[in-house]
Amino acid sequence: MQNVSDSPQPLSQPHSDNEHSDLRILLAEDNVLNQKLTLRQLHGLGYCADVVNNGQAAVEAVTRSQYDLVLMDCKMPVMDGFAATLAIRKWERNPLQRSTPVIIIAMTASDLEADRQQALITGMNDYLTKPVRREMLETLLERWQQVVRPAFAMAAGANAARDSTIAYQENAQTALSSHLNLHYLQRLSDGCPEFEVELLQVFVNDSYHHLHLLQQAVAHQNFPKIEQIAHHIKGASANVGASSMQHLADALEQRARQRQPQGLNHLTAQLEASLNHIQAFMQAHRETCVVE
Repeated sequence: MQNVSDSPQPLSQPHSDNEHSDLRILLAEDNVLNQKLTLRQLHGLGYCADVVNNGQAAVEAVTRSQYDLVLMDCKMPVMDGFAATLAIRKWERNPLQRSTPVIIIAMTASDLEADRQQALITGMNDYLTKPVRREMLETLLERWQQVVRPAFAMAAGANAARDSTIAYQENAQTALSSHLNLHYLQRLSDGCPEFEVELLQVFVNDSYHHLHLLQQAVAHQNFPKIEQIAHHIKGASANVGASSMQHLADALEQRARQRQPQGLNHLTAQLEASLNHIQAFMQAHRETCVVE
């Protein structure tokens, strides 16, 4: 029987002077044993966390409170971690909601590359393989806390800021490898992070606009319109190195040209998930520019 309700349950403050305890963490995990083990590890590292036991409760918690990071189990009842992530990313796109996307870390018992890619495509930022080892959890949280809470890096001084930027860039290159070609983007910007953010902001805004038009066209099976919009998204994606979106848009364009309705909704959903991931990176990249 579950001893954790659907509402977020707070963990007591850690017995540590560690500044990490300021990081606001939500643990979404339905297995009570895994909850206890993960909370114990977090506590020992100087963090505290709230707990929910299904994806729907995680969505509700994120929309009610300002969490910095979510440890999201992928397989949960009511709503799994993938669906919960999609719902959170959709909510974040509302301009009246939070301006900085929450960092979502997948927790999965699978070590298959395909499952990891699914997590990233859905809009998650990183992943942990179960059973979670304390040293891996510590490394991951150290990596992302410099992105979501740049004040930590500023307080730590120039050396810590430089180290956090290096760690962030290394992680971003891994997490975004299937979504965004960072080397290509850096060549476009001549190594200027501020211009990269500016370029991605234009791309993201334009892509969300055309994605909305695409969803309408798919709903009405307007194949000429689907082909036209997909072609636009494909070209824009190629311009910034958004490789996953480019390939998905190309597949949509080909299906529309051949008047094949099968798979259009799935491809459109994947396109949206990849765009969500790029938007999350852009927001985090902007914060890193502020730290520097």
